[in-house]
Order: sequence, then C-alpha cells, then structure tokens
Amino acid sequence: PFKPGIADAILFNFTLHEINPLFHDDILSEMASIALQVIIIEPSPGTTEGYKRFETLWRKSMHAVGKFEDYQPVQYWETLVQTNGFNLVLSKTIEHREDVPPESIEGMVHFTTDWLEEENVPEEYMDETKNLLEYAKKVEMKLSDITVVIGQSKITVRGNRHLL
Repeated sequence: PFKPGIADAILFNFTLHEINPLFHDDILSEMASIALQVIIIEPSPGTTEGYKRFETLWRKSMHAVGKFEDYQPVQYWETLVQTNGFNLVLSKTIEHREDVPPESIEGMVHFTTDWLEEENVPEEYMDETKNLLEYAKKVEMKLSDITVVIGQSKITVRGNRHLL
C-alpha cells in the first residue's frame, strides 16, 4: 500500500491490457487515493480484418496459458477512469494510417510464434498463427490504434486538487 497523495501522476503505459480486467477497478480506485492524475496508454482493438484476426488469436493464446492480452475500446478506459475517482480530462485515439507491409507481417508472425512457443501455448494456436501469415497478406492490416486517457483526481490530495 502507498501513502495517500504520494504521486502527482501514475502512468500505465501498455500494461493494463495484460492484467485481468476483473482487477482494473481495484487498481484505478487505489490510484485515485495516491495520485492527482492517472494516464492510461493502451492499444485499441483492431479495426482491419487482418489485425482483428491477429489480435483475437493473440488474446486466445494468452488466455490458454493463464495470461491476458485484452484490448479494450476507448469507452472502456474512459468509464474506468470516471467510475474510480477521476474526472476525465483527455481522451484521444492515435490512429495508424498505413497498412503493415508484407515483410513486417512476416516478422510479426515469426515473433509471435516464437513468443507463443516460449509461453507453451497449445499447438492449435501455434498452427493458427503460422496460417495467419498468408491470410494477413491478402487483407487490409493496420496495427491497432493507441488510446490515451488522462484522469484528474476528484479528491484533494496534499491540499492540491489540480495540477494540469
């Protein structure tokens, strides 16, 4: 446990999607008591067919070994901030505009299969990942967008309420 008001801001940079979503409320609620601001930077769910398939496979693979890789829409993060002691100050989505080049897709697939192998993911997911390469080359594939959400504490900490 941290002392109340110990931090001016808490930054979650690509971390909350790797934590069981059932714990998100508890985490943010605790942060509201120790920090004036919370900053959440997370990948958004994919918007193109290729990335949606990749993301779904990645999530299922991680769940199969008891881990999480759950991308949430911006509204999820906004609600999480607002229901856990923060006022929403900023909500922005940074969009990827370019398709992933075929040579990069190949690199993503090889990286992913190596990672899944290290995690001892069941073979069915390994096979599906290997098949993803040809599929992804045939459809539109952009990386996930990036969500940035900033919340300002609703409670007074160290006699201060706002630092923005």
